[in-house]
Amino acid sequence: ATKSHCGNFEKFGQTYGKDDAVTCCIDLDRRAIIYMKNGREIPGDAFNLDKFYSGWPMFPHVYTKEAVFSVSFDGSGGAPPLQG
Repeated sequence: ATKSHCGNFEKFGQTYGKDDAVTCCIDLDRRAIIYMKNGREIPGDAFNLDKFYSGWPMFPHVYTKEAVFSVSFDGSGGAPPLQG
């Protein structure tokens, strides 16, 4: 997979395919964005948020190329419910 920020693209995490459930989480204590694939955390922080953004609203979005996806905000999309 690839992550991007400000037009910079770099390899991150694992490949994914049909029927994989990818979950994105923001750890507000560590100010880090992490991903999970099929309920298992992908090692390493995808992004770290500057302290400047503490308290700002975050809006989810999906950027993809040549893929079909569905979005679920209630845990019904195949990813296990998050604990904590």
